[in-house]
Amino acid sequence: MIVQSSSAAGKSSLMEAVLAFLPEEQRVQYSAMTGQSLFYMGETDLKHKVLAIVEEE
Repeated sequence: MIVQSSSAAGKSSLMEAVLAFLPEEQRVQYSAMTGQSLFYMGETDLKHKVLAIVEEE
């Protein structure tokens, strides 16, 4: 899911509220990622996890 809106529209609050429904061990949260970062994560297991990325421009 992508949440896209103008500045100060509550995107981060919405993401936090949705993630609160998931057990903490099923969430992986990053403040930013590059296109190559998933490739270089190595042993990090994302299977059956929700990946939440906050992208700031």
